[in-house]
Amino acid sequence: MKNLKEEPVYLGWMHSINLQNQFCSPSHVESILGEVVKIRTEIDSLKTSLHSGLCSMFPVWSVKEWMQTHFYPLANEVKSLEGSLDTLFKKNTFPVRPLKISDTASTTDVSSNKGDN
Repeated sequence: MKNLKEEPVYLGWMHSINLQNQFCSPSHVESILGEVVKIRTEIDSLKTSLHSGLCSMFPVWSVKEWMQTHFYPLANEVKSLEGSLDTLFKKNTFPVRPLKISDTASTTDVSSNKGDN
């Protein structure tokens, strides 16, 4: 995941402002989505073998704690990113510049922001 985040395409197109405004390039989203799906597939297969391997060496409570601390945050990040990319990839219309940016960074609904530019 670290390598993917350092790719120029990821840095340019997966910025939070682009995701919030659903502003993207379908070809770039497709290439990033392909990489994210590969990572998710690897994580899914790793989960079971990692859990069983750790359980053979450590108590179950310790394995659960380790998985929640180290494994699940990455798995959740990949799953969330895949969902965002999948939503963007399914769009057939895209906003044009200038983007209507809301005053609050946490909102994703920018349709009520009229003529602020």
